[in-house]
Amino acid sequence: MSKRDEFGLKPRQRAFADEYIINNGNAYQAAIKAGYSESYAKNATKKLLENGGISNYLKLRTEPILEKRWEKVDEVLEEIAKLAF
Repeated sequence: MSKRDEFGLKPRQRAFADEYIINNGNAYQAAIKAGYSESYAKNATKKLLENGGISNYLKLRTEPILEKRWEKVDEVLEEIAKLAF
């Protein structure tokens, strides 16, 4: 039995999730880079993304990234508003 991490993910599942983030949501490429075969990657990316452990891990890892992006958007809008008035 393969070991699971604190999120309940097997090493290849964790690698898939990390690659999914790095590849900006390209599940097929993430699966291949994580070590899944091309045929599995073509047919099982939806299954991987629907996995509760993977989806929870993705949410946890991407929330800080999205928060930073929104902060930058707010800063840009603030500057535009200053320039407009």
